[in-house]
Amino acid sequence: MSKWYSAGALAGVLATTCIAETTSEARFRVLPMVVAENPGAYTFTVAEGPVNALLKCGNFEPISLRTKWHALADSPNDIRIDRNIMSYYDSKHTGFYDGAKVRIYRVRNGKLMKVREDRVKEYVVEDWNYGVEGLYAGKLVAPSATQASTHIAEWSRKGCDAWFAVVAVNKDGNRSPVSNAVRIQIPEDYPSTPTTPQNRIAPQRIPWKPVGATVPGAPSNFRAQLNPATGEIRMKWDAVSDPNLIGYQIAKTDYNPATHRGNHIYLETSPADPAQHIKTDDLIFVDHEILEFDRDKMMSNRVLDAIPEQIKQPYFKDTPTRRWKLEPHSADAPEELKHSGRTCVRIEVEDSEELALRKHNHAGLKQNWYPVLDPEKTYVVEFWAKHDGLAKPSATFRLDGPLEDSFQPLEYPLSNDWKKHTGEFRVAEKLQGDEAAGVGLMALAFNGPGTIWIDNWRVYEKGTAFMDYPAEDYEALRESGMSAFRSHAHIKTEHGYSMDGFTNPAGGIEWRGKKANSFNTLPNQLAIMKKAGLDPWLQIEMCMDETEWQGFVEYMCAPFDPAKDSADAKPWAFKRHQQGQAAPYLDEFERIIFEVGNETWNPIFKPWIFNGVTLVDEASGRKYINGEVYGLFQEYVIDLFRSSPHWSKTAEEKFEFVLGGWASQTDTNGYGQAAARFSPSSEHVLIAAYNGGWDEGAPPAKPGPKGYSDALGIAERASIPRALTLNSSMKAAGVKAALGTYEGGPGYNINGLNGVDMTMEQVEQEAQTMKSLAAGTATLDAFLAQGLLGFKLQNFFTFERNRNYWTSHARMENGGQAYPSWKLLSLFNNEGTGDFLMVQSLTDPLVSAYATKDGNRCNLFVLSRKVDGYPETDSDGFSPVQIQLPFRSAKGITLYRTTGMPADHNLDSDKVKVERIELDAKTYSPNLSVNETTGADARGLPPASTFLYVFEDVEWLKWRDDATFVNLAPGQVAKTQADPIRFRVALPSGNLQELQVAGTSGANRTASVEPVPGSYGTVYDVAVDNMSGSGSVALKCGRQSAVVEYTVPEGKQIPVASWDFQPLEKTDVWLPKAETLAATRFMGAIEKPVLSFGEGFLPTDNPYYNNDGLAAMPKEFWKETTEADEKEYIGFTIQPRKNMALALDQLKIGLWNFGKEPLEFELRYSIGGRFREIDIQPHDEIKGHTFHSGQGVPAIADLSGIKELQKLKEPVEFRLYLWGKDPRGIGKLEGSDLVVTGRMAN
Repeated sequence: MSKWYSAGALAGVLATTCIAETTSEARFRVLPMVVAENPGAYTFTVAEGPVNALLKCGNFEPISLRTKWHALADSPNDIRIDRNIMSYYDSKHTGFYDGAKVRIYRVRNGKLMKVREDRVKEYVVEDWNYGVEGLYAGKLVAPSATQASTHIAEWSRKGCDAWFAVVAVNKDGNRSPVSNAVRIQIPEDYPSTPTTPQNRIAPQRIPWKPVGATVPGAPSNFRAQLNPATGEIRMKWDAVSDPNLIGYQIAKTDYNPATHRGNHIYLETSPADPAQHIKTDDLIFVDHEILEFDRDKMMSNRVLDAIPEQIKQPYFKDTPTRRWKLEPHSADAPEELKHSGRTCVRIEVEDSEELALRKHNHAGLKQNWYPVLDPEKTYVVEFWAKHDGLAKPSATFRLDGPLEDSFQPLEYPLSNDWKKHTGEFRVAEKLQGDEAAGVGLMALAFNGPGTIWIDNWRVYEKGTAFMDYPAEDYEALRESGMSAFRSHAHIKTEHGYSMDGFTNPAGGIEWRGKKANSFNTLPNQLAIMKKAGLDPWLQIEMCMDETEWQGFVEYMCAPFDPAKDSADAKPWAFKRHQQGQAAPYLDEFERIIFEVGNETWNPIFKPWIFNGVTLVDEASGRKYINGEVYGLFQEYVIDLFRSSPHWSKTAEEKFEFVLGGWASQTDTNGYGQAAARFSPSSEHVLIAAYNGGWDEGAPPAKPGPKGYSDALGIAERASIPRALTLNSSMKAAGVKAALGTYEGGPGYNINGLNGVDMTMEQVEQEAQTMKSLAAGTATLDAFLAQGLLGFKLQNFFTFERNRNYWTSHARMENGGQAYPSWKLLSLFNNEGTGDFLMVQSLTDPLVSAYATKDGNRCNLFVLSRKVDGYPETDSDGFSPVQIQLPFRSAKGITLYRTTGMPADHNLDSDKVKVERIELDAKTYSPNLSVNETTGADARGLPPASTFLYVFEDVEWLKWRDDATFVNLAPGQVAKTQADPIRFRVALPSGNLQELQVAGTSGANRTASVEPVPGSYGTVYDVAVDNMSGSGSVALKCGRQSAVVEYTVPEGKQIPVASWDFQPLEKTDVWLPKAETLAATRFMGAIEKPVLSFGEGFLPTDNPYYNNDGLAAMPKEFWKETTEADEKEYIGFTIQPRKNMALALDQLKIGLWNFGKEPLEFELRYSIGGRFREIDIQPHDEIKGHTFHSGQGVPAIADLSGIKELQKLKEPVEFRLYLWGKDPRGIGKLEGSDLVVTGRMAN
């Protein structure tokens, strides 16, 4: 990846010295100069972790419905939010959030502050909803159609009324008034398999954001009729006459339109102080929990029987005769039960049939999702229960599914008082099949009529405490040398939790959205971290209020002495003390890493994100968006911590605050960089840095030489360029926080994500590739390269046991061995930490070398990026290596080396190992050869291998700072007609800002800087190009310089004008209407060209999908067209200066298209106002790309055969027309994204 600079100055990047030549032998020189401080051992993430819990559905705690809103209008007491969020696409019923607490925030004088706290008096959702079965996702009925049909889904209410109507939609995305409404009575005996709707769909979807004020007229004479035999509801209406009509939308409501009250969130109070009134863009947090799920009062008719996961508590279907609710523990409940959580479930049954709480939770060996029950192990089942009036006062635990015939159910007599019931069981066999062969359930059953109370139903493996880690996992963690444990257990929750539930024992946290079946709590996670000897990295959802955040500080930091402290004065410290943790957790750990939320830029994790959020400073009017809001919020939380009476100097020293950045936004205003500017207390800005997989937009990895080679290229291909760019942008942004990674390691693809369809065969192939020796070496290479470039915290994702995806170890039934990536990161943790030294690459090999020092110990990593058989099929993959070392002697030498070949993996056995070999220190030489005498092979370093040489008690050589130079790059001659002109530069200071391109070969030269392969971004080649005339090309740095004499070849074509798109460093995603983009580079013989846009296009960098390109979105968003629209083009003009003539040769552009539908295009040019079409290859269409597809598809137009462009003296305008069904624009190419080449024709 190249980075372009103007010829006047080259931006500062890290550099080292180098005297290079091209050879097949890898040669390095290590200097005793520290270039990066010791980052310490790596860290890791767990999702839920290998906790001992087979059944995750029996905690019966309150249902949390916390969320976050953004106000769309000013009002004293009525919160107006997006209508789809309000009703959740016709899912929530009026009253859903009645009684909820709301907290309102805005920015004042550059600081986030809470301006009001109130409660919801009435949550009103009484309006038309747009979208019915067969017409969701913004689909419109075709404008030429005046009829449509729909049906009622199986999960919708029957025996009720529904009202239907229709609206017209115009090209601006504006809806007409609603037509007349028709009431349809949905019968109780509605068909179970209704007729599927057949509708003529409009080619355009409704725009996301309507523009303009023109509103179409309302359709008239709307009719609707239900066919009771088929279930089809057929609708007809009279057409709307409007030339701008793009289609019709069907509207539906549960409420009589005559009494609609609209969408409102009324608060209980209406403050007199205007500063406490709701203002547009206010940030609103909602705290709400419920104990009883009444579907009639909470869910709309459309989803009445589709119980949302976040409130599907006891795992049985409630009916009028089988109801449940959550009930607080009574005062006379046993202490153990009361301290385990706040509530239990009360189930009332009026009939005598069996009622069973059931949960799928086990399957066979040929799948990787569910646990496999082992006949050699004993399992514990336990639950608390009592009853009132049960005819048969007993409960039965059993297995349903593949094991039910061989399982003897466990019977438990029940009493009218609370009792803890326990039992043990084994299974008769280990299931062998996959999920298709059957997934087993565990069931707790009883018979009515009567009432039963149940709590803490748990099943876990005997020998390890509930929700603890097995002994083998503690052993694996201790052996790894990892420094900190990052837990995903408390983020990505969708509906949040309270501090009370968060600090309960395992299982005592609220039932909460996407994490409804997670039993992890703060004390059980901290206990695991403490037991494993690891520091905590706490990710906590942003859902807490101020009292709760300060309660967290007290829980973590405040001492509690029962002799002088009370529960009233220190309730959270008291709670911790009662749980058996007398000392503050602050005293138990060396450091506590803290992070608000997870990937707060990622829409997958709504509502707990800030991307797309705008806040306005009510004092200055300044807008804060995206990462800036994230930074303001994190700093607000940190200020709350510091305002606690229990915050101390020790807390200030031990807490480390980190921000989660966005790897695709590397410019100065990228998400993480912007956040860091507004959270000066945060010490780290972190990104995700994977090797392949969906995060990197890579196709599914395949075993084979190319697949392993691709994996091994990650450091040079992505890690180093991205780290360099981030270093530069952080410096330019004035951010002092350290870079790092919050997730990293091998990446994987998931079926359905990014439009990728993954078969089980592909999942297995990716596992074999990404859990191979090659991937292990690649992982360590990337982590080391980033450490060398200043990354401090680095994190492996994840510590889990499974065959596939983001895991570190095999399951115990497959041997339990660590995969190569985990093994090699552990090698660094245990043997390789220290300050990074400067390593000079003296050649351009497929080998990397890193050195660290710790006192008189030097650790030298040598890694092979080669594989056998690729790219040369006859290559054995071995690499001769020579390394100059910076010490005269060493008293001890130990070699750690990997075993195996690139394709070897540890899925089924411990094939890839790390061996330890003691070498004879008497044979030490400062010129190390990696061969058979130093633990390798006569041929050199084996393919894809990792070698670590540890030198003890070394005598360091003194290093002199005399290595600054500017040289010609290898192969560059002093007189040439070839371009670009290449120089190799090295500066021990790491600052290239003083470099200047000079000479007599023209004023519009450009220079690109690329790290030398194998130098980890510390040595650079500078390529100077776009010389517009013959003459000298010089690269200078102070008194150092190098010069090449350049002669323009006869007929040479050079870039006349070119554009390279980078992420926009703006606060607004969309460019203003009149904005134009100047060429990145252009010849001095022409006027400065700029891109312009037809009035039908709205240019943007589209940060989600085309961040390094230019998306040209139709103003009529999601407009689907089948031919060129005269208003939808990207254009520019080439205008020769006075007395200049050009011969244009070629136009090359990267075309980009989001989605799977083809993009069509047409290129035209005009001299004097008459446009003519130019043939462009490919000349018809390109196929669509998907997420992370900034890369463009090259399209080339040959201009050399157009006579009037061969001695051009007047302006010529080019226009590129783009049309199709999806967003489109210019995508990234190697070099320039849009370039016109030619030559002088004077």
